[in-house]
Amino acid sequence: MKKRVLTMLFAAFLILPIFGCSNDQMESDTPEYADSAFMSDLSESLMARWDEAAKLDQSGYDPYSKEYQEDLIALIDIELNNISEYRSATFEDRNLQEAAISYINILEDTKETANLLTIDYEDYSLKWTESYNERSKAIAEFVSDFGLTVDEAHQSELNDFIGTAQQIE
Repeated sequence: MKKRVLTMLFAAFLILPIFGCSNDQMESDTPEYADSAFMSDLSESLMARWDEAAKLDQSGYDPYSKEYQEDLIALIDIELNNISEYRSATFEDRNLQEAAISYINILEDTKETANLLTIDYEDYSLKWTESYNERSKAIAEFVSDFGLTVDEAHQSELNDFIGTAQQIE
């Protein structure tokens, strides 16, 4: 009897690590989706951009200047630095993934447009308006389709983008 109990205990000690390893293996096979992290980073980057833009709006410098151009690019980079990594991330919601990549592309196009400011203001102005409208529609889509929120202090800026999106549709 004692021998039988010892044999069973020994067998249990041999089998237990096998189940433990297979459980760890199953957990590591589960993909880590970026949906929630992207939405959080998007919200944070929008609020950070709006905060910085509010400071710049009070500075009162020439909107045709190189300094203004550099500040526009810096504002765009606030968002890009926080969300561009999601271009290659795995999302559970394919529609969110497509919207994220599209928004990153809009930001990159807008950054290219900002480079026109001191070269060809008329072309810059036209393309900037187009980019702003596309960005507004994308932000409104993030709100309506994916639940994007911002804190109360930034809600009016978010509402402005939603309003612009509604006007251009």
